Amino acid sequence: MKSIPLDQLPQWSPWPSRLLGITPWTVPRRTLEKVTSEYDQDKFARCLDYCKGLGAPATPEDVRRFEMGGDGARKVCVSQGDELFEVSLEESRALYDSLLHDTLGPLLADVRTVVELGAGYGYNLWSLRRRFGRASFVGGELSPNAVAVAERLYRGQEGLSVRPFNFYDPASYALVSTAEPPVLVFTSYALEQLTHAAPFLDGLRSCRRSLKSVVLFESLYDEDGRTLLSQLRRRYTEVNDYNRDLYAELSRQPDLRISSCLRNVFGQNPLHAISLVQWMFL
Repeated sequence: MKSIPLDQLPQWSPWPSRLLGITPWTVPRRTLEKVTSEYDQDKFARCLDYCKGLGAPATPEDVRRFEMGGDGARKVCVSQGDELFEVSLEESRALYDSLLHDTLGPLLADVRTVVELGAGYGYNLWSLRRRFGRASFVGGELSPNAVAVAERLYRGQEGLSVRPFNFYDPASYALVSTAEPPVLVFTSYALEQLTHAAPFLDGLRSCRRSLKSVVLFESLYDEDGRTLLSQLRRRYTEVNDYNRDLYAELSRQPDLRISSCLRNVFGQNPLHAISLVQWMFL
């Protein structure tokens, strides 16, 4: 991987000029309607049309390649910690997959069901099942179009499914409580869509007897902003109206314990890097 100085980030991303006010940017309100429009009616609707338009059945890799922009050789800027690197788009995908596998793989021997909430069309679950295959894999997803894509991809496959789910609907968490325990729950770039993290924590609290562990692959809001990159990341979160209270909510709950937290481990978008948080109810 080739190192990229921070002052060259504008050559790789339009976001520095947007955050500095050089390029106009309208700040969205991340309502349920906004999320539905951005993901169900746009992103996953296009994925479904892609599947329907193929002459042969699509694979999860096909859909992911289409979703992320096709040319795997295209160079992109990613982050590891506070360092920036040039990699190919395909290498960026592989780095994320390795992070997912290396983090969750050691935990799978102790669970019977793996649940991803905000699973899209279930690519992460499919990837884990192909690599490890020791548990049942269940996804929960708000977008009907994403669920429809998953139905096409995994039809006839036992042990892998994606079902309707809404983080804000307490009844949706039956997807977790009815799964065969012990259950591992994880999310990836999903909780960012929630204005407040409390509904997610309350929903899982109702399933606590089934839960073995919860692992979050999520961007965490940086309240300190002690470096230029952390200030850019903080402002990126604010102007996109992504979640800002996840870690604070986790920290203040008396009935759960955070066992580990690694910040800004990897960013396919350097301004919106994944942090790893593992926790469990007491």
